[in-house]
Amino acid sequence: MDVDVKSYHRHKEYEQMVFDSEIPYTILRPTWFHENVVNYHATSVKKEGVFRTSAGDGVYTSVAIADIAAVVVEVLTNPEQHVGKIYTLTGKALSEKQVAQILSKVIGKEVKHVNLTPEEHTTLLKQTSAGWKSHEEFANALVLLDKNKRDNLFNVVDPTLEQVLGRKAISLEEVLVMNASAFKD
Repeated sequence: MDVDVKSYHRHKEYEQMVFDSEIPYTILRPTWFHENVVNYHATSVKKEGVFRTSAGDGVYTSVAIADIAAVVVEVLTNPEQHVGKIYTLTGKALSEKQVAQILSKVIGKEVKHVNLTPEEHTTLLKQTSAGWKSHEEFANALVLLDKNKRDNLFNVVDPTLEQVLGRKAISLEEVLVMNASAFKD
């Protein structure tokens, strides 16, 4: 599948612009967000008890938005300690099957992950991505991310977040508990 996602995945290009500038920097590279489970899957879990991706059995890390914000606060309040550094921000690595198990536990009903082909997933996302400038670009961007998940390109757990914050990362389960009502009638 040939996917053009230039407007959604230009991180390296933007980082290079920062490197090439005279601006002091700290680069944060968060992985997938825990909150994406809520944003992308709450409706189908609530209605059908399933969520659909094309990530297969891939394992990937995700991180809570609150943890990213906490790292930003640390960087901004102590900039001299972080200048010129690149921080990859991750939590625990999980598969979609494990995400379904965590969701099942949190909401008290069975949740299943349905794996789609990239083509099926693209079609579904084009139908359900109302409000986006381009349904096709959005769908292609998410399907490419799922390909990267399927290929285990996001499966490395990095200790940087916990080192910078001096505490454990917020777990996916904690975020889902805080948002459990989004998955229930």
